[in-house]
Amino acid sequence: MLLRLRNSVDAMTRMVRQQERIANNLANANTVGFKRDRSFTEILNQELNAEGAPQSVKRTVQWADFTPGSLEQTGNPLDVALHGEGFFVLTDATTETPRYTR
Repeated sequence: MLLRLRNSVDAMTRMVRQQERIANNLANANTVGFKRDRSFTEILNQELNAEGAPQSVKRTVQWADFTPGSLEQTGNPLDVALHGEGFFVLTDATTETPRYTR
C-alpha cells in the first residue's frame, strides 16, 4: 500500500515540476537571451520520435539549454553577451564565492 502511495506522490511531483518548467519557458519566451529548460525524458522521446510514449514516474534530469542564441545590438553599454562557450563569473558579496551565469 505504501509503495503505491509513494508512486502516486512521485508521479504528481513529476507532473508539477513539468508544469513549472513549461510555465517558466512560456513566461520567458520573449526574453532576450533566455534558454528553455528541458527534461531528459522530453529530449529522449523527441530523438526516438516517440512523442506519445509514456513517461517514467522516476525522477528526470532537468537542465538549461546553453546552445548559442542570436546576439542583438542594443546600444546600451551595460548590456553584455558572450559569443561562444563560457560563463560570466560574479562574486557573491556576502560569501565571496564565485557564481556563474550566462
